[in-house]
Amino acid sequence: MIAPCEFLEWDTHFFQRRIGRVTVHELDNTLMQAILTWCDDNKIDCLYFLSHPEHAVTAQLLTAHQFDFVDIRMTLEKTNIQDQKPFTPDVKIRPHQESDIPRLKQIASQSYRASRFYFDTHFPNTLCDQFYEIWIEKSCSGYADIVLV
Repeated sequence: MIAPCEFLEWDTHFFQRRIGRVTVHELDNTLMQAILTWCDDNKIDCLYFLSHPEHAVTAQLLTAHQFDFVDIRMTLEKTNIQDQKPFTPDVKIRPHQESDIPRLKQIASQSYRASRFYFDTHFPNTLCDQFYEIWIEKSCSGYADIVLV
């Protein structure tokens, strides 16, 4: 069986603890055991898992194995956009410029206080602030398709 996890080099380096991510979204007993074995074999300190919320067996296994619930991810979708009236804001929206990055970093370091990193008590808030500063800077350097201001 191929391990249902992957090692996250950048996160590990940044947070100074070995971090992995589960690559499936639903569990059964066999997958749970494979994940736990992978974590032991790779000396994982923190494991990210994005679960399908409607899968009861997954929720039960995560609870039984003392995973901490730290975030809810929501995807919002809008259909029939062409039927809407044009939006004409009083502000101008444009792609970011290099000169925007210091202010964007300041905003990012204070804007995600309801994210999983701040809710997980294993991550100090000062590191979470720095994490989002680096995230926006990387986004402005090509990680994101576009950053708008």
